[in-house]
Amino acid sequence: MKNPTTEKIKELTRQARLPGVRRNLAEEITDANLKNLPYEEFLYHLLLKEYDLRLESGKKNRIRLAGFPYRKYLEDLSVSDLPTDAQRRLKVLKSLDFIEQGQNVIMDDSPGTGKTYLGYQGLPGRLQGAVCNRTPVNQSIKGIPLPANPKQDRRQV
Repeated sequence: MKNPTTEKIKELTRQARLPGVRRNLAEEITDANLKNLPYEEFLYHLLLKEYDLRLESGKKNRIRLAGFPYRKYLEDLSVSDLPTDAQRRLKVLKSLDFIEQGQNVIMDDSPGTGKTYLGYQGLPGRLQGAVCNRTPVNQSIKGIPLPANPKQDRRQV
């Protein structure tokens, strides 16, 4: 038999757009009754599940809105296939400490070594809300425009 109060709460959560509360309500009520939890504790657990659901949904939305052609994650990267120096630097990139320190990352290597993978697809999946900028290098280094072909223009910068 359905509890009319529970049904009213579910309707209110639908209108207030609280899907995590709606999904976990029955389970949390049962758990609170079994453990004889105070109301504050019950409410805390219920809202914590809503909060976790929103964090996860936000991550998925940011990845979806980034418009990546396909999803790849650092966990899927075959580290043994990378050059030795790239393997060493990958640890630094995975930690994301460069963001907190306000440092830029410039990836320069031979074609096919995974620069695009790391820069545009591997790292953004780990960034929670950080903006990944695809500004070409010649526009991002201290705002100095560099020639498209460095051999044609050898001026000092």
